[in-house]
Amino acid sequence: MAECRSLVNVICNAVAVVVVSAWEGEIDRSKMHAVLYGEGDQRVSIDGSATLNGSQSVDSQAH
Repeated sequence: MAECRSLVNVICNAVAVVVVSAWEGEIDRSKMHAVLYGEGDQRVSIDGSATLNGSQSVDSQAH
């Protein structure tokens, strides 16, 4: 039972992040779509910059 509760908690937290970021207008839908559907290797650092395919750095604020 505890494992199910933990799984539901993680899923709800992930959904809440998407909902709040969309509500605040801070969501990058193209980046979210690419990550969810595995289009390219994207790694996002804490400062908000993204590395695409392991080579070039992209500033997420520029979009």
